[in-house]
Amino acid sequence: MGLVSDMGNWNNGSWLWEVRWLRPWLEAEVTNGVCDSWRWIIDASQLFLVRVTYLTLHYERNRHKSKDHWWILGWSSIIWNVWYAWNKFIFENKFPNKEQIWQRCLFNTWSWMKAFKKDFMVSFQQWQVSPGVCLLNL
Repeated sequence: MGLVSDMGNWNNGSWLWEVRWLRPWLEAEVTNGVCDSWRWIIDASQLFLVRVTYLTLHYERNRHKSKDHWWILGWSSIIWNVWYAWNKFIFENKFPNKEQIWQRCLFNTWSWMKAFKKDFMVSFQQWQVSPGVCLLNL
């Protein structure tokens, strides 16, 4: 475990991550010699960039002004669940499963919507299939 500043460096004004894992990849985490990974489809580079994510959220917010707080609720669920999985990994050595993280994000957002919006009548099954469409139909 180290400081963020120990996990990368600046190169020509851009931060380059050099994350050093606490343990080697498990065999189940490597398929055909390639480590398990996620693709970030919002950007053509398929890399997670805070700037691109911020711009995307800003665009969606302006597109759906009256539904701002519901999109933010979904984003908050994603941040919360990634943070939670990271802490489980760091403090309990439980390797995160991306499908479990995604299912928790869906469930938390759906349950928070049910709690905050009394007339939210979307079933969890509908929500799992297409949460974005459900939000647009509010």
